[in-house]
Amino acid sequence: MSSAPTTSGPKRSLFRPPVPGYWKTKTRLERLIRFKHLIIHHLRWPGESQTVPSLAELFPGENLKEATFETALRIEREIRENLMVISYFLQEAGIATEGVFVKDDPGQVEQVKERYDLILDYFVMLNSHLYHQAFEALIARLDMGIGMYKARLRQAKRDLCSPVAWLAYLIRLPITILERAGLASHPDSQQIILTGYGKFLKTLIVLILLLIAVRLGVTIPWKEIVQWAIGFLK
Repeated sequence: MSSAPTTSGPKRSLFRPPVPGYWKTKTRLERLIRFKHLIIHHLRWPGESQTVPSLAELFPGENLKEATFETALRIEREIRENLMVISYFLQEAGIATEGVFVKDDPGQVEQVKERYDLILDYFVMLNSHLYHQAFEALIARLDMGIGMYKARLRQAKRDLCSPVAWLAYLIRLPITILERAGLASHPDSQQIILTGYGKFLKTLIVLILLLIAVRLGVTIPWKEIVQWAIGFLK
């Protein structure tokens, strides 16, 4: 009996992206909250429209009027421009964006399930029988994302005063620079960078130990230190 061939799949990245810092988290949280307000204005849901900022606050300097065709088009365009971004923010926070809805059809013996991406399929759901369910599910997921980013923002505030967080940032700085330069995208190049990064950390440790020794007034046999350092870095 033959077994099915197994596939290893694509190689995973050796470098895990760092968690968003304070300003990035703050920006993402503000965009999530604004997107939620845009959805509420777009659907003009009873009882919700009075709890969100006005159009003048959401679109400063544009002088949009309530309940006009031009305003509806402007809100729709703003929502479309943010769909991919908001979907990415929610996925980064670990919030699933898929929704499964049961279609009520008396002619069907079994339940018919329909799957939608609550963010990317927003305008598709509006034109279906799922209007009410889709709105509630979408707002629920946005609230989950907002809650996650609020929690992350509180942690990011503490990290601003944390020596450990700053040390972690400095240690990862060479990798961040290489990633920005586009030199750390391929798994093979990541392996080469990881080897060089290991030597960089070893060098940093040697320098720190030497500085501590000099600070403490320890007599340093530089010849032996250099020989030891060369062997340590190999």
